[in-house]
Amino acid sequence: MAGSTLSRRWLVWLTLLAGAAGLAVFGDKTPPGAARSLSPASSAARGLPPPAPRPRTTAPAAVPIEQLLPRAALAAAPPPRGDLFATPAWRQPPPPAMPVRAEAMQAPLVAPPPPPLPYRSIGKKLEGPVWQIFLVRDDIPYVVSVGDTLESVWRVERIAPPQAALRHLPSGHEISLDIGPAP
Repeated sequence: MAGSTLSRRWLVWLTLLAGAAGLAVFGDKTPPGAARSLSPASSAARGLPPPAPRPRTTAPAAVPIEQLLPRAALAAAPPPRGDLFATPAWRQPPPPAMPVRAEAMQAPLVAPPPPPLPYRSIGKKLEGPVWQIFLVRDDIPYVVSVGDTLESVWRVERIAPPQAALRHLPSGHEISLDIGPAP
């Protein structure tokens, strides 16, 4: 059984090999893209209609070719203008400044109001002569005394129950925070 299966395989392979060899020897050898021309007599003998006449193509338009110049003429020509190796400016220059009117210069500048105080008081403690207050912001507790700075924006100026004074450093405004009466 194994011998007959092996011989069948060889028979199939040899048949395929013979077919490939026949195509290689007797196949069409015209290069791709080349048109085969049939004469009207050969097409009539095969029972085919005569081939349609080929349209005549016109010659391509002549491409202008610039004349070569002698080296001496090129050397005598003026050099190109501008810096060939300059770095390009990717940013546009700013527009010219608008002139300032005298009325606008005389108007006093008003500082913007400080933002609302983001802290709330949750307690206080007297440690000797120094008061400490317990503040919270977004569930983050802070223990501060006079002179401490919170987040580089707020500084504690005074603590005198029932008020504490915090200064907004960017604007310079002072805001009072209610901390409750002294015990």
